[in-house]
Amino acid sequence: MLMNSPGLKPIQRRWLYTKPLFLSSVFVAVTTVVAVWLLGLGSHRTLFVNSLLSVSVLSFFFLLFLVSGLYRGVKLKDDMGRVIDRFKLVDWVPDIDVGDGCSPDGEGILVWLVAGIAAAVLIWILGNVLWMLILVFAAMLYWIYFRALRLVFRRGPVCRGNFWRSVLFGLFYTMLYNCWIYGIILTGHYLVNHL
Repeated sequence: MLMNSPGLKPIQRRWLYTKPLFLSSVFVAVTTVVAVWLLGLGSHRTLFVNSLLSVSVLSFFFLLFLVSGLYRGVKLKDDMGRVIDRFKLVDWVPDIDVGDGCSPDGEGILVWLVAGIAAAVLIWILGNVLWMLILVFAAMLYWIYFRALRLVFRRGPVCRGNFWRSVLFGLFYTMLYNCWIYGIILTGHYLVNHL
């Protein structure tokens, strides 16, 4: 509880807990992306257009969330801890038994070697690169929800009850936190089409 000024009644602070916020945000993001992609199948939209639509819809909902939170004067309370510390990267080599590979002409050994190399490369790509991308995405979400939103909602007392100030701050922070995603999509599109 904060005191507004001496002699005035205390300001009741509204708390938003990060764990349900994070889980609902992941649900909204996945649902939005899947919906845009599935609806885009009938329209034959490109990957570029679907990506822009997904990010635009998510940015709109992010703006609504920020404006609502700033207008109500909410604060974030971290009840989740550090997300990245919960995962450990481990080198993993599978134990695969494919037989002895012996044949009179040696074809079995060659096929076994090629299949083994291909399987090792595939396991490495899926196991390390994909896992690293998931961790990077989790780190980005962690930063947005637990660091950036905490900074945004520090403006809550200034914006509380003032709709237009909440809209201005919401627009500013939405552009600040989402423009880099548009930059990545547009840069990727440019590189694919011009290189």
